[in-house]
Amino acid sequence: MAQIERISKLNITFSYIGDLHSWHQEYLRQEADGEDVIGRIKRDEWPHIDKLHKWCVDRSAQDPAAARLVSNLTCVAWEFLMILIPVESQVLWLEQALQANEHCNIETGDNTLATEKAALLHYLAAVNLTNNNLERASDFAKQAYEAANRAGTPEIMGAAGQMLGQIHLDRGQHEQAVEALTRAINVYDSQGSNRIGALYNSLGQAYFKGKDYERAIQSYDQALQHCERVRSQSLESTVLTDKGNALLHLKRYEAAGECAAKALEIARNIGDKGAEGIAWGLKLIVQGYQNPNTPPTFNDFDDVLEILEASGNLRYHRNFLQIIRGFYESWLDNHAQAPASPNLCFMLFKLSSIYKRLDDLDAALKTDQRLMETAEKAGDKYYVFVARGSMGSVHVRRETYREAVDVLEKAVQAVPELDDPSKRNEIKRNRAVLLHNLGIAYRHLNEPEKAQACHEQVLSIAKALEDKDLEMTATENIGLIKTDLQDHDGPIRCHKQCLDYYLGKGDYRSAAICQFNLAHAHGEKGDIDMAIAIGEKALERMQQLNDPHVEKVAKQLDRWRENRAHRRLG
Repeated sequence: MAQIERISKLNITFSYIGDLHSWHQEYLRQEADGEDVIGRIKRDEWPHIDKLHKWCVDRSAQDPAAARLVSNLTCVAWEFLMILIPVESQVLWLEQALQANEHCNIETGDNTLATEKAALLHYLAAVNLTNNNLERASDFAKQAYEAANRAGTPEIMGAAGQMLGQIHLDRGQHEQAVEALTRAINVYDSQGSNRIGALYNSLGQAYFKGKDYERAIQSYDQALQHCERVRSQSLESTVLTDKGNALLHLKRYEAAGECAAKALEIARNIGDKGAEGIAWGLKLIVQGYQNPNTPPTFNDFDDVLEILEASGNLRYHRNFLQIIRGFYESWLDNHAQAPASPNLCFMLFKLSSIYKRLDDLDAALKTDQRLMETAEKAGDKYYVFVARGSMGSVHVRRETYREAVDVLEKAVQAVPELDDPSKRNEIKRNRAVLLHNLGIAYRHLNEPEKAQACHEQVLSIAKALEDKDLEMTATENIGLIKTDLQDHDGPIRCHKQCLDYYLGKGDYRSAAICQFNLAHAHGEKGDIDMAIAIGEKALERMQQLNDPHVEKVAKQLDRWRENRAHRRLG
């Protein structure tokens, strides 16, 4: 009976592989509306495919047929996987498929599995590049190139070469990028590949990063010709945005705006949120250069960044931050001789915020110092307050906690002087952020009572503002401090409350961290079995999300297990 069930499930999985191939061809030919195809698969088919995939993965180590289907299914479904599941889950699918592929023990002459292995390595490189994990992306791209060369698949060789070129780009190695991309173009050109358009776009980016904007535009135009030939709207939107950015640097604003508008229209038509965000952002930036006296508000940029964050494409997100940084730097350079004013303070504060998002903390601190000096000259107490708060947050991130306390205490003391009814809630929110950072600094300086007092005030402000996210942040910090103070039951209540909230809103990354904090609270209470059980769930969730805390959590779990083993021996 079990063998009949096995054969049945293997056959159904194989059938779905054929269906996915047909749906993908339908999607590419646009015989049906792309959104309809995706929507139909997500609603009617994906739950069954996902269930069969898990069944095959569970059997893949012992069942070569199931392992082969895991590899094959992931390769065929990849274009849909990128749309239907989050990036973290994509990594898991690919790693499981690569492991299954290797379980098949590729025999000499079995080119299908060898080609699939090269493809899976290439997809893993792509996902890690999207996540801005350059080391892993480079490693997988090199493996993909070698595997494709052994399998005799120039298409994947070209794609892996393109990936290596992109990684050189991200590392600022423009000449090496041009060299790698030119080699890849030659591979594609000799095969008459339809993917050569994407390579020309990457070559344009290499010239752009090397500030050769004219040659960049020439490469983008070649890419657009190929987009028209193969009718790739997704790539066309990306190329138009990149070309618009190059035109922007040549101060050809009208042409840049036309590219941005067309890219935005295409992205919205095909439902590509990442491309929509970057095109919309470019359009706003062009308008800012065309109308320097009325630049876009930062709220506009925040809307764009929100779309980019929701798309899950960290590269788009970081690229747009770089574009905004250039815009603010240019605006401030053009207003270098302008008298101190609230508008100048605002632009300095926003530039500092961008530097912090880009992790350029030295530049952020210098900009905050300039903001402080400008605000003092303008007699603007509000922006003096803002500058101190921003400087304090930088010191917390740099772990220079004593400096953070010095500047944040001055900022908190200045709050009563800020009696502007139009900014009352904004001042309250800024005060909460100040107190949050001050609490973190006090905790790291081993002053838990002062830290708790800060976070209690944040909690009070959050409730007054009806800001549930801020309320949970304060509650979680209070839980951590209560653990430091050896209050065992309080932290457990705090972390359970936060965990329920994060899971309810689907914020699984915050839930994973909160779950580990809950495990830690049980560990400090002496309930090691419960700490291990909860900690293992937290670790599993973090691994799925590729969270940077994985190593720390795994080490703590090992310590708890050792502790339990010693107790049992004793």
